[in-house]
Amino acid sequence: MISESEKEQFLKIFGDHFNTVDEQAQILLKGHLLIEEKLYDIISNFVFHPDALEKAKLGFYQKLHLARSLSLDESNSSMWELVLAINSLRNKIAHKLATEEREKPLELVKMLFTKEMAEDELKNVWDTQGAVVGLSYSISLVLGFLLSFEKESIRFKEITEKLDLIINTHRHKNE
Repeated sequence: MISESEKEQFLKIFGDHFNTVDEQAQILLKGHLLIEEKLYDIISNFVFHPDALEKAKLGFYQKLHLARSLSLDESNSSMWELVLAINSLRNKIAHKLATEEREKPLELVKMLFTKEMAEDELKNVWDTQGAVVGLSYSISLVLGFLLSFEKESIRFKEITEKLDLIINTHRHKNE
């Protein structure tokens, strides 16, 4: 049986974590999910049976590297480092309650975003608007990068389907 003081201590800890909304965590967790979905969409455009891909139960890290390996022109882009940094920050937030644990990965995301945006007026958004807005812009930048890659993967699939019509006529006799 737990004592009254143990109950009070537990309720205080519980209240400390659920009394406020952690905007950084919310943006990061939702943004991470959007990034992961986009990585899956890219990969699924390169395969003929995406249902089998789903059964592989790939994690974020595997999806990221698989998508990166499929990129024709951008496999060495520094944007992948920003994706990895966002994933690292997400892992810290998802597995540690202490906010000080996220300082180093948050600084890395900020540094990589600032470097990526060196020639753009938004390069100082982290300093002028704060970490929540900076994180939002960083995730948006990654999603824009992945969206252009997804369009590349869609073009690849369209070309592959046209080639299949020519090469594998036996499969398309009734079309």
